[in-house]
Amino acid sequence: MIEKERERIPERVFRQEFGGEFVEGAGQVFRNVRECATGEWQGPQRGVYYYAGLDLARTEDYTVLVIINEDRHVVGADRFHRLDWNLQVNRIRTATEAFDDAVILVDSTGAGEPIYESLLRAGCSAKPYKFTVKSKAALIDNLSLMLERRELVLPRAELWPELIDELEAFQYSITDSGNARTSAPGGMHDDCVIALALAAWQMADSNRHFYSDDPLEL
Repeated sequence: MIEKERERIPERVFRQEFGGEFVEGAGQVFRNVRECATGEWQGPQRGVYYYAGLDLARTEDYTVLVIINEDRHVVGADRFHRLDWNLQVNRIRTATEAFDDAVILVDSTGAGEPIYESLLRAGCSAKPYKFTVKSKAALIDNLSLMLERRELVLPRAELWPELIDELEAFQYSITDSGNARTSAPGGMHDDCVIALALAAWQMADSNRHFYSDDPLEL
């Protein structure tokens, strides 16, 4: 039973939950980022299935779209901000249509819900993911585990430095109540991380359910 859990969750989580280690302060969430960053951008290919993750801009943040192929290679991405929502929807539709109508998993929390509905009306293949404490933890843990096992191929650092910077800076911290919280450091973005995590979530067969029973606390 314990060994099955070791296979299912990231090492840092396993050490805390089953090894009895007390985790304090803050630390890096993702391991093997540079080791996984060996890939190239790739154009759409016939007969290949694609998955997309979409993190929507909040005020000064960026909207980020990440596309992964069935071999778990990040093959395409788009990052932009301060665009009208209609322009964003059209831009996302054009990108995903090029990649064989990639299925988009989109953050539909709060203001994201009408954008998700707009994507559907525009003809995109989109599915919602509502963020709660539990669902965000599951999303980040899944991405952490895939990188730990080197199951994802990321673009080389010089091709998408923003992604590498965000992944390496993303950290966990321990709240006063003893719970782990993951986030970007103050003053940094995590839009690329979240979009990548949403795309990667679709790659695991076990991730066919979405958590929605926790109060929102992001």
